[in-house]
Amino acid sequence: MKNVKKALALMLAMVMVIGTMSMTAFAADDPTGSITVKPSSTVSLKDKTLKAYKILDATYGGATGTPAKQPVAYTIPAAMRSFFDGYFGQKADDTADPPVAAKTATELAAKAGKTLDVYVTDIMATWGDDSEKIKDFSSAALAAAKAANLIPIDGAKDGDNVKFSNLEAGYYVIEDTGTAKPISALMLDTVTDKNVEIVLKASDETKKEIMTAEELVNSKANELGLGRDVNFKITQKIPDTTGYDYYYYMINDTLSTGLTFKPESVVVKVGGNKLTEGTDYYLYYVGDSHSTTAAMLNGKTFIVAFKDVVADVTAETPKYAAGDAVTVTYSATVNKDAVVGVDPNNNKASVTYSNDPDKDGKGDFDKDHPGIPANDGNHPTGDGPDKWTDTYSEKITILKQDGTTKDPLPGVEFTLTGSSKDAVFDAEEVFEVDPTGEYWLLKDGTYTKTAPQTAPTLQETTRDAGWVEVGASETVAAGVPVRVVGGKNYRPFVKATDSAKTHYVIIEANTGDYTSTSTKYKKIVKTADAAETYSVSRTGVTGSDGTLDFSQLGAGTYTLSENGVLAGYNAIPDITFTLECNLPDADKVIAGTEQATWTIKDVTPSNVSFVRQEDGTFKITIDNNKGTELPSTGGIGTTLFYIVGAILVTGAAVLLISRRRMNVQ
Repeated sequence: MKNVKKALALMLAMVMVIGTMSMTAFAADDPTGSITVKPSSTVSLKDKTLKAYKILDATYGGATGTPAKQPVAYTIPAAMRSFFDGYFGQKADDTADPPVAAKTATELAAKAGKTLDVYVTDIMATWGDDSEKIKDFSSAALAAAKAANLIPIDGAKDGDNVKFSNLEAGYYVIEDTGTAKPISALMLDTVTDKNVEIVLKASDETKKEIMTAEELVNSKANELGLGRDVNFKITQKIPDTTGYDYYYYMINDTLSTGLTFKPESVVVKVGGNKLTEGTDYYLYYVGDSHSTTAAMLNGKTFIVAFKDVVADVTAETPKYAAGDAVTVTYSATVNKDAVVGVDPNNNKASVTYSNDPDKDGKGDFDKDHPGIPANDGNHPTGDGPDKWTDTYSEKITILKQDGTTKDPLPGVEFTLTGSSKDAVFDAEEVFEVDPTGEYWLLKDGTYTKTAPQTAPTLQETTRDAGWVEVGASETVAAGVPVRVVGGKNYRPFVKATDSAKTHYVIIEANTGDYTSTSTKYKKIVKTADAAETYSVSRTGVTGSDGTLDFSQLGAGTYTLSENGVLAGYNAIPDITFTLECNLPDADKVIAGTEQATWTIKDVTPSNVSFVRQEDGTFKITIDNNKGTELPSTGGIGTTLFYIVGAILVTGAAVLLISRRRMNVQ
């Protein structure tokens, strides 16, 4: 079932699929059509050179009914007959009992009473969405078309698109002959689609997340203060490595200058199992033990290069399997260079992977860097789209000035104290084993409410394809596949003879997608008790211009205090306020340039105000007034006061003595 879901899985987690197609039939007077290949947001055609080869001719007829119901007949071009004859033939098997002799497709077709053209196309019609069969066939057909010297049709640039015009009805295989990120071979049927449009969709599995205790899930943006750690998580999936003997697979991360990488925090897991650095993967960053240089990293902060992710299919329990969950977690610290205000300190992750199985390159590593291919042109790789996260920080600017003259007041010391909550990585215990739970765990690390299906089942279909039950007296021709479902035999539907029969599509068993078919899980909603509340205490002195910055602040509640009183000025009361950050929505964090909005509220005293600057930071102006002096007589006046006072006292004594004498007489 898993393989069916991988369409043309030659590229890491990137599925090249047919996009919206118009269903207009070829007009009788215009027997040609076109194929327009369009880019998507994650796949560009800027550096691509596309060529198309017609590997099957087609004719159609019928003037009634919808275009999709018009009868179609395919014929094999003469130059391709030997390829089809061998590809759909029967291989010899001397180990079988009795031994099986090799037979060409022409011989098998004759035995089935069919022409080679009908025999081949009947088998191809049973493939449905089986990407493995389509991929193998398209690669082989492309090689055969080149070997047969078929003349390719060049795609022409049409704005951002590539267009193939004046195409005859037929089955085409398209390749990219350019050097930049080759596209895997892609099969197209243009018989009933006069003007086909194909959008190259990249279903990239890479996610870049900031882990928060509050949500216990991922977020794309957060805010933090100086010296605090941002905890990141990158998720990917092991790619389909079919056709490769060696597969280069690297996860890249690039931090902005305001975030300091902590290499000791890196943890790499596949399918929940922790990998060992140096054995399973290599970690490269400037200053590591492998003498990694900035030039080798090419702007990246670090690279996790897997030793090799090709699955050992012979192992009882393969170490890697396509679709297994890959996680890389690590931390980075907000430093003094962090951007403040509305703009983010961004971080991007991407993946680099092999994309050409014809060029093995095993062991041809960049010098001193195992896991990274040598830069010699023999190891083509592609890059997935960048995945971004944003971390925000804030700044408060204080202007201390004279309340009357407005002159700046330098040398004033302030202290900012407060508290905030850190974003702590704690997101692994969202689901717990519970026999009453409604979830099952898939091998890719995700959970589903869909119960595992332990056996294939049938679903009736009205499409001209699928399977029909083999009749009791029916003999199935050699080479025609037979499936057993529910104890009955089924063979591929043949439109010419089986239109009246009930035909089905087979829904495959999917137990291989589950870690267990019996263990159930319950989703647990937890509180943010793992969040760490931290204290902030910062002190600074106003400069010659009277200003002081408190930068790289996180959201929280703060108190601004003046330490001591400037000589000649009155003291100011403490100022308290709450700083909040309004983050962008997670689904809008796609480019690393998204802006946040900061607000300040609950300011005390109420006559104090913070003014928002153009960059989203805040400025507070603190006017200081000089103290009021009480009136004074001055030094000499006081001396005279005491002298006069002494004279008056002496005079009073003399007068008292005189009076006493007078009384005696």
